[in-house]
Amino acid sequence: MATKKAPTEHSEQTLGGQHRSVLVTVGSTSAMIDATIAPLVQSLWEAGIATAESCEDDRGDGWPAIYFDRSDDLSKFVTLAARHASAALRRRMTGDPSPPRNAWDYGIFPHADVESVPFPCFARFPRSDLAPLLRSFDALFASWDKMRAGAGPKATKVLTMAAKKETPDHGAISARPLPNRAGSSYIPPRPRSQ
Repeated sequence: MATKKAPTEHSEQTLGGQHRSVLVTVGSTSAMIDATIAPLVQSLWEAGIATAESCEDDRGDGWPAIYFDRSDDLSKFVTLAARHASAALRRRMTGDPSPPRNAWDYGIFPHADVESVPFPCFARFPRSDLAPLLRSFDALFASWDKMRAGAGPKATKVLTMAAKKETPDHGAISARPLPNRAGSSYIPPRPRSQ
C-alpha cells in the first residue's frame, strides 16, 4: 500500500474567485489542482485518462470543467464514468436538460489544420455531479480490483483487453495499460458515497 502524502496547498485568483489548490500525484504525473475537483482529476489519472487542465469554477457559475488535449481522453472519461453511473447522471452526461440547466456542456477547439485530430476539448458539469462521478469511478476501480484479485497475473491482460473493447457509441475506450493505483497520492477526504 502506498504511503499517503499530505497535500501541498496554495491559492490562486481565477475568474470564479479564490481557489484553494492541492498537489495531486499519480505515478510520474503531478500537478496543483483545485481542491474541490482534485479527487476526480486523480481518479481520471488513475484510470489512465490524461487531462490538460481543470477548474472547480470555470466560468464563475459554480460548474467545474476538465480540459483534455485529446478528444479521445474526453470520450474515455465519459465512457468510463457512465459504466457505473445512475440513469439520471447518464442522462445529464448525454445532454438531457432536465432538470433545467443540468445537462453537461462539451466543447472542442479545432486546430488551424482541421485535418489534425483529435482536438483539444472540455467537459463542464454541475458541481452536484462531482460526488456521483467519484462513486462511479470508485465502483469502476472496485470492479478492476476484483478482476485483478480473481484472475491473478493474467488480470492486467484481461482488463486491458476489456478496456480496448469496441463500444457502439465511443469506439476504442483505451489503448493504455491499466494503472497500478498503489502509486497514487490520495487527497483525503474524498466525498463519501451516499
